[in-house]
Amino acid sequence: MNTKNILNMNAQRDEEGFVIDSTLWSEKLANLIAKEERLCSYNESLNIEQLQIIYKAREFYYKFNQSPKMKAFILYLKRESKIKGQNFSSTALMQLFPLGPGETHHIKLVCKIAGLPKPFGCK
Repeated sequence: MNTKNILNMNAQRDEEGFVIDSTLWSEKLANLIAKEERLCSYNESLNIEQLQIIYKAREFYYKFNQSPKMKAFILYLKRESKIKGQNFSSTALMQLFPLGPGETHHIKLVCKIAGLPKPFGCK
């Protein structure tokens, strides 16, 4: 376990970079993790669509007490979301959260940025 001082707050993160205490999460932390994961460049931030998905992932986590898996999360978004104009599919999510080299799970990236534990079954 390592502790990184992130934007004047201590956020303990595991060896893969997942925030250990999700109550310490903030949009500033999300943007920093997104930059570390090369989802955003140094001078960019997450866009509104990405932030909406991040907040929905956190909502899912607190509602079901587990990090979302892709299929369940897409179904949740389709049923529960009031985000207008979004086409909720795994393809749309993959376009909003493209992966870097060696990564295989888009939902894992969403959870990491959302300050949630790694979804069960993701490597």
